[in-house]
Amino acid sequence: MNLKRFVAKSSREALNQVRLEFGDDAVIISNKSVPGGVEVLAMPSADVDAISPPPSAPAAKPAGTPAGRAAAPRVPAAAKPAAAAAPAAASRSKAIPNNLPAQVEEDLAQLEMSTLSFQDYVRQRLMNKRAQNQEQQIATPAQPARPAAVSPRMAAPATAPMAAPAAAVAPQAGAVMPSLSMPGTPASEPMLAGELRAMRSLIQEQLSLMTLMDGARRQPAQGKAMRLLAGAGFSPMLTREIAQRVPQHVDESQVESWLLDLLARNLKCDEADPLGAFAEGGIFALVGPTGVGKTTTAAKIAAQFAMRHGAHEVGLITVDTYRMAAHEHLRGFGRLIGVPVYAAADATALADLLSLLSSKKLVIVDTVGVGQRDERVKDLLGMLAHPRMQRVTVLNASAQPETLDDVVRAYGTASHRGVILSKIDESVKLGPTLDVCLRHKLSIAGLTNGQRVPEDWHPAHRAMLAHKALKHQSQGAFSMLEGDIGLSMGLAVASGQGGQGGYLHA
Repeated sequence: MNLKRFVAKSSREALNQVRLEFGDDAVIISNKSVPGGVEVLAMPSADVDAISPPPSAPAAKPAGTPAGRAAAPRVPAAAKPAAAAAPAAASRSKAIPNNLPAQVEEDLAQLEMSTLSFQDYVRQRLMNKRAQNQEQQIATPAQPARPAAVSPRMAAPATAPMAAPAAAVAPQAGAVMPSLSMPGTPASEPMLAGELRAMRSLIQEQLSLMTLMDGARRQPAQGKAMRLLAGAGFSPMLTREIAQRVPQHVDESQVESWLLDLLARNLKCDEADPLGAFAEGGIFALVGPTGVGKTTTAAKIAAQFAMRHGAHEVGLITVDTYRMAAHEHLRGFGRLIGVPVYAAADATALADLLSLLSSKKLVIVDTVGVGQRDERVKDLLGMLAHPRMQRVTVLNASAQPETLDDVVRAYGTASHRGVILSKIDESVKLGPTLDVCLRHKLSIAGLTNGQRVPEDWHPAHRAMLAHKALKHQSQGAFSMLEGDIGLSMGLAVASGQGGQGGYLHA
């Protein structure tokens, strides 16, 4: 038998060695961890067919045979080489009389097998013994339960026959013996199905990551695109989609300009007017979590519109009656620009104020800050359900990307008029915020970068945002090396980040 031991740093390398040595049809005997890597025992598939099956099991032992006779012969340890064990077994079998118990003759016959086959035989004997014990317990529940783990060499009671099934005498060569549950038991099938699903999921994850990293190595432009996007804070999901779209004719020196052009084409911004979505007027409600700058942003928009059309064309309403003196904050800004501020305590009062201000070109409704996981978000959105009212979500550009994702989903921002990116000056990276806007296909209505009214309001330009996002790369402990990028991509695949894709058009 051509049994060979392979040792490598990982299972993948060991399996490659087995394929090079024995081909794709090689039979894996065992696989275990050893110091410094993994050890695999394998043999050619042709050697499996060449192994002669052991003789069939003899008839059951007579009931009168003493139980102690079954455990009398000594069997050599399975760890001894098969070549040395076979001659010794043959010499002992010749010296023993023919009238020995059937169990002894069976054990002596098994000594002619290889070491690995004998180990499989002993293991199968143990499992068959357990199955017999369970059947006896079911048949006679009143009897005390026997131990589940019975040694195959333990003597059986005189009244219990020791005949082993034929499958126990002739185990299939190369078969993998289950170690957690016995075949045929109800618990083994769900356990095996779960293990197969977990193995399939792991293989799919590894293949996906290998395909991505192999493409990055074969195409340097793809690898550079991944480094730039990951360093700028873009999500692994969007990074993978963009990297796979890098054309073959783009080299490393052209990657950055290609990325800038791709991001600029896919960002949605109101560039026609400095006031963006508010230039034509209408009724707008600014919504978002606490502290994102809704009140200050409402004052900036009102001031910019008043400078263009006059203060008499602007109306300001606040529904923030939760915070102490919250409406006074907006009234202070209103006095600076000459616009009166009205407070609405409920949906009915808000509808009356909107009817009162129907002659105004622009009406801004400042809302109370409600966390995206607060149950009152639905109540707030229900209060703003006016047929002429358009909602605009204010997103804090310095917040974590996962938090921004949470806000967009909780407030239903995808159906809103757009978003305003606030606190641009406090954000180290703009990439995560643009990533959320790209994946959810949000329209950016404007930018704010300070507390000054109305100076710190800026229109959103796609090329400027794309340049600002790629310009700021991670530094120091947060810088992304090539190995770190592979790790982050792998973690994203393992955690289930996938999605339908299709966020961009080339």
